Amino acid sequence: RSESSEEHRHRLLQESWAKVEKDMEQYAVRWFVVGLQNVPAALDLFDFKDAQDLSRNKWLRLHAMMAFRLIGRVVENIHDPTDILDEVREVGRTHRNFQLSDEVFDTFGGNLVQVLREGLGASVWNEELDRVWKETFELIALEMLRGGEEKAKSGGKGCRNLEETWKIIEQDLHGSGAKLIMRLLEVEPTALQFFPFKHANNVSADDEEVRGHGRLIIQMFGRAVRNQNNLARLDPELKAVGKMHEKLHMDGSLFAKAGDALLWLLKTEWAQKRWDQEGKA
Repeated sequence: RSESSEEHRHRLLQESWAKVEKDMEQYAVRWFVVGLQNVPAALDLFDFKDAQDLSRNKWLRLHAMMAFRLIGRVVENIHDPTDILDEVREVGRTHRNFQLSDEVFDTFGGNLVQVLREGLGASVWNEELDRVWKETFELIALEMLRGGEEKAKSGGKGCRNLEETWKIIEQDLHGSGAKLIMRLLEVEPTALQFFPFKHANNVSADDEEVRGHGRLIIQMFGRAVRNQNNLARLDPELKAVGKMHEKLHMDGSLFAKAGDALLWLLKTEWAQKRWDQEGKA
């Protein structure tokens, strides 16, 4: 049978993505840099806002790649996007606190199409592909906004208390993450061998690698906090993290000690917010 118009659009989308994927980091970084240049106010939302050269900043590159990989997963699952759109809505929930305007979504959507058009060139790009990519990003933006709206409407008292507690930690992602790591290394020095900065001469909470790695850990915990009523949403991410750590042959007791370090961090940061048994529960 001949392909339907929907199948045709999906094929165009996936074929173009296959070309983009070969040089994904270049596209991702270019997209983010152009987007932030066109919406300068959005730069204040990021830790790399004072970077001299955005295109070379490793944290921008990391964030851009995370966003681009999400787009890629939407494209790869466009025939049946139900599950991946759940993930997109979760991203919308995590971005709710930043109060992103429609202008930011519109600008980044337009910039995505611009960067893809320039990168793929006239031999690949045409009006139909232009329209298909615009529709795809509009779908992603709509689901992110929907996720943000769901977060605003949901959450019982217990959930809100936990999220309010976690906001204290997220006020300083790098600092909180570094404290968590240093606490773990204090109670279990052998854990150092599992970190990328294991060969550093003097590991400290001020070290950029420690702070950067800590930030990623805090963000992962944050997503768990925001999805406490439906952790199944995080299954793909948690499984990926589990596989990565499985290769390191880590002792299971280390995870328990990491949990203790997290509780210590909460107690320390929440000391002035009436840490008590109810909070620990």
